[in-house]
Amino acid sequence: LGVHRSDADIDALALSPPHCTRQDFFSSLVTILKNNERVTDLHPVPGAYTPVIKFFMDGVPIDLVFAHLATGDGGDFPG
Repeated sequence: LGVHRSDADIDALALSPPHCTRQDFFSSLVTILKNNERVTDLHPVPGAYTPVIKFFMDGVPIDLVFAHLATGDGGDFPG
């Protein structure tokens, strides 16, 4: 896959429940990350078309993308 490189980052998805808004995500999680001494270069981008929090944890670059579930019943998921 070619993903094991020294300049590679981690792309992660935070899937929120219906009651958690974009505002909740960016206010609460950003506060938690700001208070974590392992996190550096914190850059939340809540107004982007794809909302993202960019940061480094222990020197590893991470892009955490926000996604919101429309319903709480998991109706679109198999199982």
